[in-house]
Amino acid sequence: MYTISVVVPCFNQGEYLYDSIGSLLVQNITSWECIIVDDGSTDNTNKIASEFVQKDDRIKYVYKKNGGLSLARNTGINLASAEFILPLDADDKIAPNYLSSALLIFSEQPDVKLVYGNAYRFGDENCFWDLGKYSYEKLLLENQIFCSAIFKKEDWIECGGYDESIRVGWEDWEFWINMLSKEDIVYKIDEIVFYYRIRKNSMLRETSHEKYLNVLRYIFHKHWDKYIDIFKDPLTAYSKVRQLENQQRKISVSFSKKYFLKFKNYLTLKTF
Repeated sequence: MYTISVVVPCFNQGEYLYDSIGSLLVQNITSWECIIVDDGSTDNTNKIASEFVQKDDRIKYVYKKNGGLSLARNTGINLASAEFILPLDADDKIAPNYLSSALLIFSEQPDVKLVYGNAYRFGDENCFWDLGKYSYEKLLLENQIFCSAIFKKEDWIECGGYDESIRVGWEDWEFWINMLSKEDIVYKIDEIVFYYRIRKNSMLRETSHEKYLNVLRYIFHKHWDKYIDIFKDPLTAYSKVRQLENQQRKISVSFSKKYFLKFKNYLTLKTF
């Protein structure tokens, strides 16, 4: 019945649903369903979501106890009935042609694994979001795909979904690394199809650099085989990650023996 399922996790962001769901209602195709996953909100999310459900039978509403963004996304995708999935955060928006453009690409190029496009920041900032040209090697070191890329549900199943242990942000980055391999084809639409809301109190802005570095180390450890496959040897792989850590700390640290010793901890550390 539906071509694509749009999963909208929402935690105390009911006021933004008018924008996110509104951007779905003006899509130039109608063969979509939307699953709003209320992640234990205490605001008016239930009331606003119910308004949309009553007006459009393509929109469903699910309430669950708060468990984090990854669990909310997995919950919605598990309920999705379509072949293709679009995760859409409650405070973001998409362009009217995003769904149709992505589905056309999948139809014409069956080997494509994931589709996204150019993006624009709005809210507390208003500017083009320069994501650069896609590169698998670069993806291993920093996220260059926004959270609302489109993929097949079967690929979500195969890779085990979003990692529910990551609850401070960057869970979408880990998901892309987990799902994609260097052989996979990723298609970037050369026009703005996604609008990313910038808020002063967003989860990522409230997350410390140290927590980010912990997530980075966790990803590095979890996907060790992929890093070695691309960077060929442990020291090079570790060096690349250290460079990214130093960039985030805004300091320049030369590589030395003491940093290589820390590398051993990366291999044995189980929790962060």
